[in-house]
Amino acid sequence: MFKKPFQSKPQSALRESACRQLAHEAQSTFHEFTAQPGKLQTQKFVSHIGDKGDIISSSTDPLWIRTTLPNTSNMVLVPTVYTQWQHPRMLPILWTWPVVIEKLVGGADLMTAGLVVPPGGLPVVTKGSLVAVCAHGEMAARAVGVMDVDTREIREVVGAKGKA
Repeated sequence: MFKKPFQSKPQSALRESACRQLAHEAQSTFHEFTAQPGKLQTQKFVSHIGDKGDIISSSTDPLWIRTTLPNTSNMVLVPTVYTQWQHPRMLPILWTWPVVIEKLVGGADLMTAGLVVPPGGLPVVTKGSLVAVCAHGEMAARAVGVMDVDTREIREVVGAKGKA
């Protein structure tokens, strides 16, 4: 009935071998990613909806989240918005209006009608793929999410219904 609060454990240092393994996984998954800070911390969490995972951060900034995505059972590496800012072409970008960004920050889903279609059309992104969400005309990601539909299925955004 009531949302449970976000819970996290204390941070602990990531071993050097685990840092190297993480860098290798990040570079093989996200080809745009090239750098990895030396000393990393990890912190386990449980979200307000019960999703579990690890937050991997440098001494000051969260860099990655390792968690399960919807309809999967494997743990995957998800870049944070901060990492996306450092490497803006790491994920395909979907643009939306600034007023929609405010709703996303509040926890709403990005709906198809809220997308801004660039002159070249939407990028080709399959269902279940990670995407960065940016305000119209900007390259700085405001959110990182998982596609609920293929972009090839989105014909029109005006008057469209359903989650993106």
